Amino acid sequence: MMDRRLIRDRLESFGNVSEVYEVTTFTGHRNGKTVTIRILDQGPDCPNPSERFACEVIQDDGKEAGGNNARTIDEAIGIVHWENLD
Repeated sequence: MMDRRLIRDRLESFGNVSEVYEVTTFTGHRNGKTVTIRILDQGPDCPNPSERFACEVIQDDGKEAGGNNARTIDEAIGIVHWENLD
């Protein structure tokens, strides 16, 4: 497998893509509904380290929640507007 930084570089240079994130997906249950959680990571050398991570949540009934970008995964998960799923 190619180095992740190299993949980001290629997408940015050849594909003219900006703000490239690597996405890790989790599935779980919340209040009796299935949720898909996506952790987005711009990588350790992102231009603004305070915006490296983001978290998005999609519920099986179509409701979505997210928050601002953050420096850490913990911050990104903590600032998700979970109440939007209720």
